[in-house]
Amino acid sequence: PDADFDKLAAEQAKLEAILQASDGHNLERQLEVAADALRLPAWDAKVEHLSGGEKRRVALCRLLLSAPDMLLLDEPTNHLDADSVAWLEHFLHDFPGTVVAITHDRYFLDNARLQRFEEMQSQEFQKRSETNEIYIPAGPRLGDKVIEFKNVTKGYGDRVLIDNLSFSMPKGAIVGVIGGNGAGKSTLFRMLMGKEQPDSGSIEIGETVQLA
Repeated sequence: PDADFDKLAAEQAKLEAILQASDGHNLERQLEVAADALRLPAWDAKVEHLSGGEKRRVALCRLLLSAPDMLLLDEPTNHLDADSVAWLEHFLHDFPGTVVAITHDRYFLDNARLQRFEEMQSQEFQKRSETNEIYIPAGPRLGDKVIEFKNVTKGYGDRVLIDNLSFSMPKGAIVGVIGGNGAGKSTLFRMLMGKEQPDSGSIEIGETVQLA
């Protein structure tokens, strides 16, 4: 019995540590706030009976609350009203990780990025004034490498969608992927997720990076 109790206590301590690390005690409240902001359907609604827009908002809510190191968002403002878009901008403004978004909404992209940049500038200026030293804000829990594309080319048949693309993404970046329909935006995401492979070149994802 004592051994069973010790084992149970150890398991409880382990689960409590997981809850603390993920802020699990506040998860219900966070879910209520997100569900209201994103206009989710009733809790007892069945997914198979939801409209396409409702399913998309439920999926977006689940994604945001999973708290990954990096968010990959494909047209996140689709099926959102103005209030929901404003809430999403605020959420991304406070999100500590990297955000990559495919979007036709330049205002949404600029608003989320510029608000964050202005806040970082303000914090840096205040810190310099207090210490008279250069202050570098702490980044999220990522290694030096987040995403790096090296001479990536991808196409289907005779049609080339991505041609010799190279870039390196820093920690905490908010990146928008803008282009017309069929330009290869979703293909880019599928390659990031490992669901598609480039025809040539290489894609490197940092070892500590979690994509969602």
